[in-house]
This record gives sequence, structure tokens and C-alpha cells, in this order.
Amino acid sequence: MPLVVVKVLSGYRYETPAELAAYSAIESDDATVDVSAFASMLSHGQFEYEWNTIDYFVLDYLGPTLLDVMQRSCYSRFTGKMTMAVAIQLLRRHRDTHSVHLIHNGAKPANYCLPPNPGTVDDDIVNTKIYMIDFGFSTFFTPPSEGGSPYDVCGFSGGNPCFRSTGCDAGDSVSPRDDLEGLAYTLAYLGKGSLPWWRGPNGHWYSEEYRCKYDEKADAGVNVIFGGMDPIYTWFFELVKGMSWGEMPDYDALIQKFCERWIEKGYGSAPGEYDWWIKSTKKENVRHEYLWRRWCFTGWEVFFPGPTDDYDEYEPPLPKPAGVELPSVDDEELLFFDPERKALPEPDEDELLFFRRGMDPIHLPLPDISPEETEFFHHQLFDASVFSLVLKLPRVLRSPTLEGMAEFFLQAENLNPDHCETFDATEVSLPLPDWNELEMFKGQMSANDVALPSVSDEEKEELELALLPKYYDSEIIQRELETALWIPLPRPDFDEYCWFFVRRRRRRW
Repeated sequence: MPLVVVKVLSGYRYETPAELAAYSAIESDDATVDVSAFASMLSHGQFEYEWNTIDYFVLDYLGPTLLDVMQRSCYSRFTGKMTMAVAIQLLRRHRDTHSVHLIHNGAKPANYCLPPNPGTVDDDIVNTKIYMIDFGFSTFFTPPSEGGSPYDVCGFSGGNPCFRSTGCDAGDSVSPRDDLEGLAYTLAYLGKGSLPWWRGPNGHWYSEEYRCKYDEKADAGVNVIFGGMDPIYTWFFELVKGMSWGEMPDYDALIQKFCERWIEKGYGSAPGEYDWWIKSTKKENVRHEYLWRRWCFTGWEVFFPGPTDDYDEYEPPLPKPAGVELPSVDDEELLFFDPERKALPEPDEDELLFFRRGMDPIHLPLPDISPEETEFFHHQLFDASVFSLVLKLPRVLRSPTLEGMAEFFLQAENLNPDHCETFDATEVSLPLPDWNELEMFKGQMSANDVALPSVSDEEKEELELALLPKYYDSEIIQRELETALWIPLPRPDFDEYCWFFVRRRRRRW
């Protein structure tokens, strides 16, 4: 049972009769048309469905379209041989349709199909023909010899705006030259992958720039459209643009010209013949047979151009990245992409000591004291004569900390200034801290938790003398004295130390 496809049209008042008339003209007995190069219309009919008239056509099932093959190719382009094979095949199709005064008026890669899958036909000879489909916009023209005129009313121009002729864009009546101009645009798109006035398969034509695209197509020169392709396409386009309305070209001469060029380029001895189907190396899967029917079925699959090292196989040739001489990389670029190449500066002695492994910063030797530092601490901040009087104060007015500071600066004052560079503070013997100081300066103990030393008799007498002017009753004085002895004193900060031990006593002395 042959494979078929059902084309359904709903609500199309023009396309249905145009499609039916086109297939009827091609399959008529009087036509000298190669019927085997067109899909056969097996049946036609219509029915009513929800107040709509549905028309259907039952046609032969063909292979993928040229647009399908192009989009699945490696470079989204046809090779030079593929493009010329399409040109020869479609010139033969147009010769047949124009012989019955039928204008296809539907040039675009999606309206040309590959032959059916060889696995679906009984013929042992592999078919290499390109089929023309979709006659919904087709129309018939009257030759000038029979009274036809370019000013005839065109029932419906239609066609794809990207590939139809400039005369069709202007609304003129179509003739064979318009079909051939659309064929030239299709060949340029297959060979180069784009057109100067089209953004690609996903371009939006129905926009604010719709009219501008027509202007770009009309202004595009032949060298812009076919630049880099074989010169025969330029010759063909100029020939078509020079044709008058209704003129029938000499198709035999056109096809012969392309066939000669085919042989000159070494494409083979059979012009226009191309192996669109090749033996499949994929494992057949009956479950997915319906998905791959158009691409791979019963041991055959469609040929798609893959990666190649022959850049001249395409027209225009593919860019050659291997032949492009890149600029030399300078030192700044090398350092940007590989910063480790940059040499680091040599570390100084301090950095070596600080970053040496296993050494804690507290163990690093400190630099020697300079004479300026010694002069600043000895004469500008403190006066050694002041500390000489500290040791003469009563015990109740001095503390071990004050005594240590006085002892340190008195010994430092007697040193020779010439030996200040080798002066080490550890040479000064500091007084040993007593138990109360050790408890006070423990890391985890607050000053409020440290027990104060016991009050001596002399300190008690001084406190009684201080309270005597305020209280005359001995019991009140005793109670106040006992209360004052148990009040926890706040821990003094550094400013308080300096005020009590240096500034205040200096003014008193």
C-alpha cells in the first residue's frame, strides 16, 4: 500500500480551486508534462464541519523539503553541487508547468521536496528528482500571442515575499519570468544561507518595516545577491531580468548551459543527478518508525552535508580559520591570561621574618630603639626628676606600678646617650608584682572580683581625720569608716593612671 499525505484546506476560497486546477492541468492527457516529477493527486473531496466547508486532497507521500535538509546541514547551506543539481531539476519542472501556461508562484525552499524514500517504492532505481508542491497560489497566464498583457487583472499575487519577483511585489500580472526570478532567489538562499533583505527562516515580514524590505530587494545588485557563487547564476539572473512579460525562455538552452557547467566543475557525468538518499547505518527501530519515516526508513536516510575540510566545496567558499594569521600575543596579554607568569618582587627582611613558616609574630625580633625615640620618651613625656621624688613619698601614696616606672626611668636617665642604639628595655630590673597585682591582671578576672589589701592603721587614721569635720559622733564615724572600706573600687583606665601618677602630683610638687 503506497504512503499518502492528506492536505486539508478550510475556508480558503482561492487556494482550493487553484490547487485543483493546477493538478488537473498537469495530469491532463493533452499536456506534455513529465507526470512522474510531480506528486499525484489520488483523490479530492469536501465535506461540511461546524458550518465550515473542508476541502481535502490525497497526494503521494514525498520526502523532506529542501528547507528541512538545509536547516539540518552542518553549515546551514547547500554545497555547490547540491545547489546546481536543484537548479537543473527545477528548470525542468518549470519547463513542464509553463508548457501548460501554469505559473507556480510559490518559490521557496519549503515548496520543493526530495523524492520519496527508496524503501517505500517498488522501483529498484533510486529517484533523484526534485518535486514541486503547493499550487495554492498558482495561476494561469495568457501568452501575448493570444492577447495576454502585463496589465491584466491579477486575481491574487500571493507567494512568499522573500522569494517572489519584484514585479509580483508591485502587483503586476505574473508570467514565466516571475517564476524564474523566484527560482534565482531560492538558489541564492540555498547556496549562501541568507538573502540581503531577509533575516532568516524566523524573520517577521508583517511589521512596520514590511515595505522597506521590498525596497531593499529592488535595490540589491546582482553582485550582492550572488556574490561568491558560480558566475552562471549571475548570468541566469541577468537573463531573467531582461525578459519581457509573457516571454517563454529557451529552456533547452538554459538547461544545456547548466549541464555544461556541471561537467566542467567535475560534478559527474549525469547533470542534475544527486544522491539525496543514502544507505542508512542506523539501527532500525519499529517502534519509532512513524517518527523517522521522512528521514530514515527501511535502510535509507537523507543525506545531510557534514563537517568538511574542503572549504571550496561550498559557493562562496567557507571561511578558513586555519589560514588566518593571528597577531602575536604580547606580554600584557600573556600576563592577563596567566598571572603566574609575572615575577613577584623580592621580599625584604621583615617580610621574610613575618612569612617564615612556623614563626609566630610575637617571636620576631623588634628593631632597635633609635635616639629620637629615646629622646621622645625620656624628655618630652616624662621628667626623671619627678620620679626621684616618687620614691620619697609615703607608702600609702605610692603603688608598686608607680615605683617600677620611677625605677625604670631613673636608670634609663643615667645611661650614656651614645649607646642608645643598643639599649634594651629588658636590662632594667622591674619590681616583682605582688599577689594583688597578679590577681587583678589575670586574663579572666575582673577588677571588681579582686580582693583589696587590708587597710593599715595609718590609712585608718587618715580616713578618720577626713570624716571628722563632717560627723562629730564617734559611732557614725565608725559606721561610715566600715562602710567605705567594703565599697568595691572601679578599675582605673589609662587616663586616670596618668592623671593621678604624673600630672596631678607634678602640680603638687
